[in-house]
Amino acid sequence: MPSPSAAQLRAAFKSILTYHWLVTFIIMLGALIGFGLTSYNIFFFLNANLRFIAENGGQALAEGGFEQLFMLLLNGIWGALFYIVFKACEKILVEKLVK
Repeated sequence: MPSPSAAQLRAAFKSILTYHWLVTFIIMLGALIGFGLTSYNIFFFLNANLRFIAENGGQALAEGGFEQLFMLLLNGIWGALFYIVFKACEKILVEKLVK
């Protein structure tokens, strides 16, 4: 079975979001919680990690500083994706409200 194309995935996602306003609201709430959890204090941890790497150099990388930096950046990407889903849900709900 071939994998779905980007257009098919986008159409499926849009059909889920526009199915019912309550489904959209629940997805929006989940995205908000996901965004909050992934972005909570990420800048403080990122700053501390970069300072640790700058002060200790190669030893910090050997002790797991690079892995932690990678995980922090991955959390930032997940946070951005959750934010995009939140804004998409918001747009759909506002359009339904104005209609």
